[in-house]
Amino acid sequence: MQCPQCDQPTLKAQPTTTGVELDRCSECGGVWLDRGELFFFVRDVPGFQRAIDTARRTAALTERRSPKGGDPLVAVNLPAGQTGGLDRSSGGLWLPGSAVSALSETGALAFGWQPPGRSTPRRFKLPDLLSRTIFTMTGLYALLSFALITLSLYAGLSAAAALGIAALILALQFALGPFLLDLSLRFLYRSRRVELSELPEHLQRYVAATARAHDMAVPRFTIIEDLSPNAFTYGHTPNNARIVLTAGMLELLDERELEGVVGHELGHARNWDMLLMTAAQLVPLVLYYLYRTALDLRSNNSRTRSASRAVAVGAYLLYIVSQYVVLWFSRTREYYADRFGARSVGSAAALGRALVKIAYGLASRGDQSAAQAKGAAGGQRLAAIGALGIFDGAAARSLALTSRAGAATLPAPADEGTTPAAATAASGRYHIDGEALQGAMKWDLWNPWALYFELHSTHPLVAKRLLALSALSEELGEEPLVRFDLPQPESYWDEFAVDVAINSAPALLLLAALGVGAATGLSGLGGMLLLVAAAMMVKLRFTYPTGSFPEMSVATLLRQVKVSGVRPVPCRLSGAIRGKGVPGLIWSDDFVMQDDTGIMLLDHRQPLALWEGLWGWLRGNRLIGEEVQVEGWYRRAPIPFVEILHFTVNGVRRRSWLRLFRWGGAVLVALAGLGMLIASP
Repeated sequence: MQCPQCDQPTLKAQPTTTGVELDRCSECGGVWLDRGELFFFVRDVPGFQRAIDTARRTAALTERRSPKGGDPLVAVNLPAGQTGGLDRSSGGLWLPGSAVSALSETGALAFGWQPPGRSTPRRFKLPDLLSRTIFTMTGLYALLSFALITLSLYAGLSAAAALGIAALILALQFALGPFLLDLSLRFLYRSRRVELSELPEHLQRYVAATARAHDMAVPRFTIIEDLSPNAFTYGHTPNNARIVLTAGMLELLDERELEGVVGHELGHARNWDMLLMTAAQLVPLVLYYLYRTALDLRSNNSRTRSASRAVAVGAYLLYIVSQYVVLWFSRTREYYADRFGARSVGSAAALGRALVKIAYGLASRGDQSAAQAKGAAGGQRLAAIGALGIFDGAAARSLALTSRAGAATLPAPADEGTTPAAATAASGRYHIDGEALQGAMKWDLWNPWALYFELHSTHPLVAKRLLALSALSEELGEEPLVRFDLPQPESYWDEFAVDVAINSAPALLLLAALGVGAATGLSGLGGMLLLVAAAMMVKLRFTYPTGSFPEMSVATLLRQVKVSGVRPVPCRLSGAIRGKGVPGLIWSDDFVMQDDTGIMLLDHRQPLALWEGLWGWLRGNRLIGEEVQVEGWYRRAPIPFVEILHFTVNGVRRRSWLRLFRWGGAVLVALAGLGMLIASP
């Protein structure tokens, strides 16, 4: 990019110790910050926000031009007596080198530049699918056999009876599961069955050729009328697979990207993942049944009672282990479904681009307006349906931007009368911004919370799948979509440890309080409850920081690494409401909003679920398509969302009462502890 001060293309991305990369001039030392990035590096957040707001009102143009769009910058009077430049279109801010020096000397600004250098690009080697399948299934059923034999020998349960129950569970799950999903799609979602001939012509040819090449029947297709892009498959065998696509897939993806996604779903069917995942999931079910059976066994023999308790503990531990093994097994098969889809279209980069748009979000629209979104079903989140989707719907609470639009505009949102072919007429108008993509991948690859969430997910982290696809691109002789070679500035384990300690302290202290109360009576319990209340208040102060909610953008928030479900970033976002949080669900109270850089889930929380449902049913539907301004806390767990504090639509300001409700709970615990201390002798 061109420096506004030097008028030369001298702005280069340079990482900071926070993990955020900023565009810095190698000649004058000036820094360009995208909207909201300034507030990660300054102490006086309200002061700088006031300066920016004042600049917008006065609109005093300078001779310098924005490195983004070339528009004249507006003068911003900075707190240190220096003058910066504001791009009113993008919200970006230019800090001249003199301003950076002056603000740094006063301590008002601290960038913390990372020393130059690049790390070695991360590589990904895919393990052999057959060996992992044999190893996983053998290991799981070895655990199950061990538990059955132990229970039979020491707790008096017939192994044959346990195996019969296990077989029944497996048969019912496998036989009825697809039909139950058929009913769910029919009655709970705005969806419709389509024939292959109703799909875009290129997709018809691809599906028919791929099915023929792999000796599969052509799958059944269902379209969910929802602009939130997602896809999944289910069924019994490769010959009765069902593939479900949302309208957002047909709108957003170009031909090869769409074929790659459908190929991913065909890969699940071709690899018999539906049957194998059902068989794998049987093991935790049976182990849990054995745990409950052993726990409920009654005997007059003390030795038998002790043995049954020991078996119950062992079965429960094996149940937990098997759950994680099944999740690991599912993640492995996702990599191979990706490989099948990429190879079938001859491009791993195409599937990678689709995955970026689906799992990291929609491209930005410079012309987005409330009129375009009004009445749309788009932006709604597809609820979790199994482990065979293109990404983990169970974890996906938001779709975040990493791609940018070209000059063309999107078509109007799909409605029930829109054909799949027409919905794809304007697709393929987007390109992936490499820097934005790497910025979104940082959290997946650097933050320890990402490892925690992946451990509990059916799908690998998106960044790891992109690295695997990039490695496959090299095998296919094409340019990889991304080479992640950013140097990691720090470990981030210290923040993770603080998050875990603060998050778990109230629960741990409550358990300790119950133990102390049992041993010492009201006096000891009262003192411990006061400690519990103090820990609750510390947690609330940490997880709900108040004071200032600076203006941010979706793209800026995505680049943050030091963020989690416990450690939020206070922010203010403005945009249009595209749809509700759960597609087609009349009582869903969450929303998806879109600003000029991307889309974000707005998590509307209230103290009671009934309160949330009634509000979503009676009032939420009216807000779709309206302009909204939101104040709240940006979190990532593992994908991004903003928990609402306030939001304003059509001049009406609404709020969430959950934070105050939780503060009230902490106060009640403190009063209970104080009352016990007073009442104790």
